[in-house]
Amino acid sequence: MVYKGVKRARSLVDLDDQLLRDQIGLMNASIKNPYFKTVPVSMKVHFFKHLAMLVEAGIYMDQALAILSKQTQHQTFKELIEDMSSEVQHGSSIAQALSICELFDPIVIQMIQAGHESGNLAKALESIGLFMESKDEFQKKLRQAAILPIITLAVFTIVALVILIGIIPAISTFFASAGKDLPAITRAILYLSESLRSWQGACFVAAIPFCFVAVRVTVKKLFATINDRFLLAIPLVGSFIRTSTLAYYSQALGLLLEGKITTISALKTARDSIQNKAVQDKLALIEQLVERGQPLHSAMQETNLFSMDICQMVAVAEKAGTVARMMNKIRTYYHQEMAKRLTIATSLLQPALMILLALMIVGLIVAVYLPLFDLSMVIT
Repeated sequence: MVYKGVKRARSLVDLDDQLLRDQIGLMNASIKNPYFKTVPVSMKVHFFKHLAMLVEAGIYMDQALAILSKQTQHQTFKELIEDMSSEVQHGSSIAQALSICELFDPIVIQMIQAGHESGNLAKALESIGLFMESKDEFQKKLRQAAILPIITLAVFTIVALVILIGIIPAISTFFASAGKDLPAITRAILYLSESLRSWQGACFVAAIPFCFVAVRVTVKKLFATINDRFLLAIPLVGSFIRTSTLAYYSQALGLLLEGKITTISALKTARDSIQNKAVQDKLALIEQLVERGQPLHSAMQETNLFSMDICQMVAVAEKAGTVARMMNKIRTYYHQEMAKRLTIATSLLQPALMILLALMIVGLIVAVYLPLFDLSMVIT
């Protein structure tokens, strides 16, 4: 009899041993990754905070993980925690167990490793929970600020399609029966309406989102650095991306330095967590200069990413030995700057979209009523 199915095991050898104990011979097997689903950040925050409390209470790591797996309702994350518990039972450290699933940032892995080696694992886990919670709250603020412009843009698109596809065709029949030359703006609107109502136009509109995603992915893979530099060069967008990137970098660097990780390792790990390749290249210069013995504030100044006052703050912190605490303050400063710029951008974007919507409607009204005025003059 041949059996087929899915069975969890640490390796193919472990799978073979498990099946042999059940008197089943392994003929063929392949590794299936069950972690294709994303795990919500809020669930990760809950995991690290509760794990810190259990570890601080003196519960062994494998038992703490088993307790958390029973409390987790998310099936994917539940299986992940169970596998982590199994890895710890077989002698792996919690950092090694976390790295296997490839679900957490390098900062998290290195911070836990440092906490494990220094005997402050509970504090490291709590710091990671606060770090991820702060990151999640900031991203929620960004999403909330983008909701109103997105709704306005969606309304703009729907109104335009309704007018062009539903209203203009009825009027175009009347214009055609009049047999009079139409203004250029009216001909353009009628042509656009006819194009959208054809199957080619419908396919074109439907393909726009897919083309946008395909172009974005291709450009991101082939021209990552060039694309990131182009984004940084855009006046408002570039400033926003630079500020958000430096805020995350400062917070990550402060977290790693608090965990007593060496400055070079902390700089490298924090840089690897940055997604913008252009900023990554400049941050790599900081590592090179610090390795050569240059102070951190001086190396930061040569990248032209950090302002003079930020570099001076780091210089004072280096003399006082409080660089980690200062980096957290810098992160707060950047977050406040981003909140201000986000408020300004939202207050400007919303009226701009409303004006654009109004101009479009006025243009359509003019395109429709100009021929009607001409016809009324002929009739009189």
